[in-house]
Amino acid sequence: MPLSGTPIPSAFFVSIKYITPMKSLFTQAAIVAVLLSGISPLAKAGPIVFNQGPLTGTYGGSWENVTAEQNFADKVSFQANTWVTGYNYFTNYNLSADNGNSAFYLKLYSDSKGLPGALLYSADLGFTSSWVEGGDNGYHFDFAPQLFSADTTYWIGVSGNGFDAAQISLVNVAGGDVAMAQFAGSDFTQMAGVGDQAFQLTGEGAAVPDSGSTLIFLSVVLPLLAVLRKRLLKSA
Repeated sequence: MPLSGTPIPSAFFVSIKYITPMKSLFTQAAIVAVLLSGISPLAKAGPIVFNQGPLTGTYGGSWENVTAEQNFADKVSFQANTWVTGYNYFTNYNLSADNGNSAFYLKLYSDSKGLPGALLYSADLGFTSSWVEGGDNGYHFDFAPQLFSADTTYWIGVSGNGFDAAQISLVNVAGGDVAMAQFAGSDFTQMAGVGDQAFQLTGEGAAVPDSGSTLIFLSVVLPLLAVLRKRLLKSA
């Protein structure tokens, strides 16, 4: 399940307890605001928020996957607004020698009547970690946080820049449609009925702060501002 928000760190309470001079009231308010900003997503590897990894289906094949040639994307949607910050790519190739800051290409599309639509985001990336899952090689990519709106379909995929990254497909995936969107370079060509794309998405969960965080913000910042106003009136 997506996270509902990041807990406020204990340092929050230390800051409020020990910063007491009148001159620091503005500082206190600023610190509170900064710490509470922790409820926003960070560009780092987070929990898996979408799982269509190798263990969710049966191996369906390995397909040439080159950015300027044949490449793929698959659809994803969430029941709640979700920040996505990372992509887990799976292949039966060893890509350790192909890692560089711009060795891979990630693309994110909107949906247009059940097919990939407009390009929403793209980035040239290098993977930050690797592992073996279900006998296949997994590679993790971090990217700038992207908001996936609730009940909205998106299309996403990763390919090799100038080399074959060998995209794995899966069959017998629960909820899958046994198809990937196939591209020739940046042009969509067809739905390839060879299986669902093996991938996972990581993120920071819900995009909207929970009501508890909002109440804490109001209960701390507003009294600080009220005290500041009274002291300024007395000194006038």
